[in-house]
Amino acid sequence: AAEATRVGLPIALATNGTIMNEAIAQRVVEVGFRRVSISFDGPDAATHDKFRGLDGAFESSVRGFIELRRHGMSMQMNTTVAKHNYARLDDMYQLALDLGADALHIFMLVPVGCGMSLSQNIMLSSDEYEKALNWIYDRSLEGKLHLKATCAPHYFRVMRERAKQDGRPMP
Repeated sequence: AAEATRVGLPIALATNGTIMNEAIAQRVVEVGFRRVSISFDGPDAATHDKFRGLDGAFESSVRGFIELRRHGMSMQMNTTVAKHNYARLDDMYQLALDLGADALHIFMLVPVGCGMSLSQNIMLSSDEYEKALNWIYDRSLEGKLHLKATCAPHYFRVMRERAKQDGRPMP
């Protein structure tokens, strides 16, 4: 990472944040990372830890996020939307705001690779998927943080349809 920064390449770090402490946070800043993203699978310990299969993971991730933020790092929250957290999108958004995130990137679960082995019970229905994409559009209009749909090229359809309905300029 230090070499990439030295030669002028922008760098970012994606982590679960669980081993972050003051010394590591300081080093991340010194090396020159532009942003750090931490993944959250739910807006609270019960949801996140159950999905991760590790008690205490949520609190460790929150501590890591806060420590990096305290050191002045631009912070991003990543969330993959599935059945376990779909109904909690508002809470995820509020958590991002409460933690002082600069960005919230919403990943739409794509059943490829190891995702093909996931239970169908975790996948959103087509109606839920569409509602999630519209939720992203609605929150993005608030302008409180950078909100992005990831792994969701069909979000561009929703953006264009909604912009047209709302009389907004086409993105």
